[in-house]
Amino acid sequence: MVNDDDVRVEFDPEREIPEWFWDRIDQGGHDPVRFLEVARQMDRTALAELIRLFDELANLFVHPPFRPPFPTLDAYLEDTGYWVLSQGKDFFHRVWQDPASFWDLKRRDVSVTLAEQSFQGIPDSVWAERFPDEDVPGHRQA
Repeated sequence: MVNDDDVRVEFDPEREIPEWFWDRIDQGGHDPVRFLEVARQMDRTALAELIRLFDELANLFVHPPFRPPFPTLDAYLEDTGYWVLSQGKDFFHRVWQDPASFWDLKRRDVSVTLAEQSFQGIPDSVWAERFPDEDVPGHRQA
């Protein structure tokens, strides 16, 4: 990374997050059950891409400037990142522009206290349901 202090220097969400991703999130309507149905309707290739992209985007939040000034584990930051993404494009962009707001979300443990508003793991569960013996192509495996 050119600037270790800000992941946003190298990543431009407007250019790098395809609109179809936000369309799927919006179709979920802040409802995990509804998002589950959205994911179930996706073909194999689109579902694999959704899983990869969702994970890659959530992982951005483990890097500065989103890493808070208080101790926390990367996994908890990533969980909060999934929660942020699940709120949709506009919310994501507000947090992207104001990293301190991410710290506040983490401090409030929204990924736990408001877990019912997160789509984390849903695309993966659909993959496991439909393709139980297959890894997601090109995806980091747990």
